[in-house]
Amino acid sequence: MDRKQILDRLNSLPGLIGFYYLNLTNGESFSLHEDDPFESASVIKLPMFAAIQKWHAEGIVDLREKLTFTEKDKFPSCG
Repeated sequence: MDRKQILDRLNSLPGLIGFYYLNLTNGESFSLHEDDPFESASVIKLPMFAAIQKWHAEGIVDLREKLTFTEKDKFPSCG
């Protein structure tokens, strides 16, 4: 699939889709609605997972432990 095909397919879907891709090896970039604001929604799960894995490696949390995050744990505009 070339860029035009990708954009045509994404633009045919309902809702507003946005992303920014940067190849760190050759500097090539590709984006769609990259400057539009989006709520983080489920995107926050990946950095949370990484933090929990780091805390586990450091012996701070046990992966069998149930962790609860509440509204007060969030920073403004971070999802």
